[in-house]
Amino acid sequence: MWERGFGVVPVVDRDGRVLGMITDRDICMAASTKGLRVEELLVRSIMTMPPNNCHPDYPISGVLRVIREGRIRRVPIVEGDGRVAGISSMTNVPIETNRDRTRGAQQIGAGAMIATLATICEYQMRSAVEA
Repeated sequence: MWERGFGVVPVVDRDGRVLGMITDRDICMAASTKGLRVEELLVRSIMTMPPNNCHPDYPISGVLRVIREGRIRRVPIVEGDGRVAGISSMTNVPIETNRDRTRGAQQIGAGAMIATLATICEYQMRSAVEA
């Protein structure tokens, strides 16, 4: 993850079906709170499961809804057979929307992006205060 600049990696079974997601933050927090070295951690003990996911044909507004409802920043895009087709995030949604202004502008507005970010940030702030 460090060498390739990935903040998240889907955890898949032998057939490529999504079992969960693991982030660089998950790894750091688990190592810190469990008092273990990263090499001692087991993926299954810290991954998020089951993952919220979207289908490749979801509209951008649907992806934002899944992100907002799950209070997550990244969501796997999963084919009908459960195999990973990609990952969408709060970073690439506005980038892709800006690239394809005609399609993207019809699907979401600035208000939807702001509401989604506010939901995620509010949840993370509340979780940090409660911890």
